Amino acid sequence: MVALSLCFPAAVHAHADAGERRQHDAHVHDVAHLSLISDGARLRLELQGAAAGFVGFEHAPQSDDESRAVAALKDRLRAVDSLFQIDAEARCSLDEIAIDMSGLEHHAEHPYHDDDHHQTFHEGGHADIEAQYDFTCRSIDALETVAVTLFDHFPGFETVEAVYLLDDRQSAQTLRPGRAVLRLR
Repeated sequence: MVALSLCFPAAVHAHADAGERRQHDAHVHDVAHLSLISDGARLRLELQGAAAGFVGFEHAPQSDDESRAVAALKDRLRAVDSLFQIDAEARCSLDEIAIDMSGLEHHAEHPYHDDDHHQTFHEGGHADIEAQYDFTCRSIDALETVAVTLFDHFPGFETVEAVYLLDDRQSAQTLRPGRAVLRLR
């Protein structure tokens, strides 16, 4: 999986050392980015977007409502089956979820300070949310589509820029509400 990540930099963000600030493309509030990468039976989905697209703000919670919104976001991001419907024929089972909300959680206190947490800040004080989902698929060759239902849960996003790298092909698609199925074959 690491070798694939290095070969497909548009799909996977390079991870910086703890002492370095992370570099991103332009920060856009209404666009999420989705990467799908397979390596043999392993499948990884990586989701990234501006905190404003997920919860409507980009600072540490400043009210009970904002605190509830952040807690609900974490729960929604953990409910992978409600965000992505992977072809049942591929027989994929979830192995691990990693969610990085440190930019939102620490933003107000340290907008440009990097510590041991992997923070994602942009110039101007913008914060990103990232989630990574790792699967093992018993029939990865049967994987033809992934339905993306992010728009149902996060109306702050108007498009999802999706890229995929499979063992035998790669491509990119722009997904929108009503047209949110990533077609891999």
